[in-house]
Amino acid sequence: PPEAGTPQNAKHIEDKAREAVALADLSSLKTVIDAFQDAKERYPSSLQELKDLGYIERIPNGVNYDPQTGAVTPAER
Repeated sequence: PPEAGTPQNAKHIEDKAREAVALADLSSLKTVIDAFQDAKERYPSSLQELKDLGYIERIPNGVNYDPQTGAVTPAER
């Protein structure tokens, strides 16, 4: 990691924070998708369906969703 107190260190910390939020979003989203699947006996057709039905407030950025399997993965940058 870059030396503490440098602009490079601040950027490194911001990047790590973004990664942590993205992983938390993925984990939370998967929990919601599983709850939807339990209730409806199918996976949602899209993340928009989860939003429209009030399961989530917003569709997170940087996420790929597979409606066939219910899998959520980070989008490639």
